[in-house]
Formats: sequence, C-alpha cells, structure tokens
Amino acid sequence: MLIDCFPYFNEKELLELRIETLYDHVDGFLITDANRTHRGEPKEFSCVNTLRELGIPEEKVQVLHVELPPIEEAPDPWIRERGQRDALSVGLFQLPEDTFFICSDCDEIANPAKLNEIEQAVLDQPDKIVRLSMSMHYGRADKQLESPTGEKFDWRCGTASTVKQLKDFGTLSSLRASTNNFYVGDRDAGWHLSWMGDADKADPNDIFKIENFDNPDWGYTDGGILPIECNYLWVVDNLLDPSHVAWVHVTSFAGGGTDDQPLDLEKTDDGVIVSRWIYDQPPSPYYKDLLKFKGNCDRKQHYEMCIPGIALNKSVYTPPGTGGPDKPEVDKTYVNISYNFMTPVDEHNTLYIWFQHRNTDPGDKSISEKMNAGARMAFLEDKTILEAVQKGMAEMETPNIDLGLDAGAKLFRLKLQRLIDEENSN
Repeated sequence: MLIDCFPYFNEKELLELRIETLYDHVDGFLITDANRTHRGEPKEFSCVNTLRELGIPEEKVQVLHVELPPIEEAPDPWIRERGQRDALSVGLFQLPEDTFFICSDCDEIANPAKLNEIEQAVLDQPDKIVRLSMSMHYGRADKQLESPTGEKFDWRCGTASTVKQLKDFGTLSSLRASTNNFYVGDRDAGWHLSWMGDADKADPNDIFKIENFDNPDWGYTDGGILPIECNYLWVVDNLLDPSHVAWVHVTSFAGGGTDDQPLDLEKTDDGVIVSRWIYDQPPSPYYKDLLKFKGNCDRKQHYEMCIPGIALNKSVYTPPGTGGPDKPEVDKTYVNISYNFMTPVDEHNTLYIWFQHRNTDPGDKSISEKMNAGARMAFLEDKTILEAVQKGMAEMETPNIDLGLDAGAKLFRLKLQRLIDEENSN
C-alpha cells in the first residue's frame, strides 16, 4: 500500500495538481490542515471544502485537522511548521508497519513514473532514508532553477519510508532531518514547484506588458534563473547604472563610449528610466557578430526599472548617423530587449529571472543559444560584483559617497520607499 502525505497550507492550485497527478497511482492521500499559519496567525480549516470545490473524490483522501500553538506560546514559526508535518504520523501509525509512504511539502510532487523505483529503494535500503531527487522550478513548470554554472538545481527534501521505519524515528521531522540518506532519481523523481499565489486574486491588468511578445518576426532567448547572494535592491542599483558595463563587462556588453557618456534620467508612473545614445563607436563584443551591418554604430542603452523590481533593458544598434532620440528605425536597426525580474528570497538573497527578445532571426536556434550563453556569462560577472557589494555594505565603516551616476537608483529607492510608507500607514 502506497500513501502520499503532505501538509496543506491553502495552496489550492498545488493541491489540485498534486492529487490529479498521483490519484491513479497511489492508494490514498493523507493531508494535515492547520488552524494557524506557521507565523501563528489564525486561519480556517479549508482543505476539505477545497477538495469538494475541486470535485476531487474523497474516498482516497483523509484530512487531519491540527491545532497549532499561537505565537505567544511558540515564537519560533518552525515549531508550527514541524508540528503540522508531524501530525501526519497520527494517521500513518494507524496503518500496517509495511505501508510504504511518501512525505513531502505540498509543492514537492512525486513523479508517478518513478514510484516503483522509489518503493524498491526503500525496500533495498532499510537502514537509510530514501530522498527524492527532484527538479526545482520557480514560477513556471517549464522553467527549472539553475545554479550559477548552468546546472539544474537538485531538490532533495521529499522522503520515502515505511511506517515501521517512521516508528523507529518517532516523528516525521526526525526522519526528515536524518543525514543517513539514499537519493533516488537524478532530478526526475518529482518536481518542486513554487506556489505563486491565489489565481482568483490575480489581476491581468497588473501583468507586465511585453512589447511584440506575439510578433512572429521577433526572436526569443530562453533566459534562466540565477540565484544571487545579495539584497535585490543591489541588483536594482546595478541595472540603473549603465556605466558599470565599462568595467564589469569588458568582454561582453562594454563598448566605445560606455565609460564617459552622460546619462538621461526620466521619471515614470511606476519607476525610472536611465538612458543614453552613444554615437559612431565600435559595438560591444556581445552584439558585434549579431548586427546586420559592419563597422561602427550608433548605440542606445535604455535601462527601465519598474516597481517593485522589474527591469527592461533595451539595446538599440543602428548604422552611424541614423541613431538619435528623434530618428526612426532604419532597415538595419537591431533591437534586443532583456526582461529581468528580481524576486527577493530574503534580505540577503535574490532570484534573478530573465529572458531576451530581439527584432531579428526568430527561427534561428543557434543565435538564441549563443546569446543565452553570452548573457549568462555577463550575469555571472554581475553576480561576483553584487555579492561582494552585499558583503562590503554589511561591513561598511565609512559613509556612502553618492555620484551623479547614482541618480537613477536613488530616485527609484525614494519612490519605492514612499509607496512602502503609504502602505504601512493604511
């Protein structure tokens, strides 16, 4: 008998996805629903009603209600998190000792095709805890989180065991904390998905607009997800300082004029724009072989930052004498737009999510792959600097020195802080 176990925390979409994925492959589901958030705030028991709303048959699903202590009794939120998970043991201990079960968070979904292999690993490794090696996704199920070197992240928090083994450990938290592990699957034992919120509360009008997204004449560069160990505002500052390319990206985005041309600053309703035209200079190494003309160019750097942390970086390359604020695009004008989404993980970590969109070569996969590799190399250069900035600012012993180049970043931070203050005052 195979039981799929997980705590539920109002993740309606993930609940539906998990049960639909595994319903025909397991003998039952065991779920805990709590009366408080892990922070200690009161909440309603909602899992049973959600199951009925989704039309999920209840004969294979058992839901246990868990009473968690308030914050004044347990200031540490991990006490409540572990308490909700450990409550699954109440249901598991009522089953035969040879019952095979998988226990993971709601967003850690086992791969049905790997269930037999997982169960066999449990039988073959009775002295170890079998962990599920899952692919890690963020925001999109088709987008895997990558390490700085381009490797896919390996998520290993889901466990597989038997009721007998659980009784030996006493609690699921103890079992989960074991270091005597055996790993199943090579990032294909399941999927770790990040819940992005309640779909019913999503406003399509708030979705960031992507110009020419459906235009078949535009090429697409897949991009990626890059973890950076710094506060997301340092990433914002970096993107609002085009001058940094002259010394950080010498072999990629730098080019003639990037070290001494002045910047134009523009306020927008939801952020700021920093931009400049550079005339009759060699193109950057990254774009040199992509342009539809040879020799020098007129070049525009356009860095637009929208609150809370969405950046549109537009690079425009056009033959000398054809570029400028009031001049139309000519046939050989090359435009590439990098869309960058900064997602804070905590005060010291950020996920940098990005892709590119260009006005040429829509069907050329080799160009997309080349641009992807080049951009990743450049972003790794940013990562090195930004993580050093995070460390340096944390250990700062002298006051800040603001430069004219910091105007865009300062304006953005002031605007962001004003909105935060307004929200906190309501």
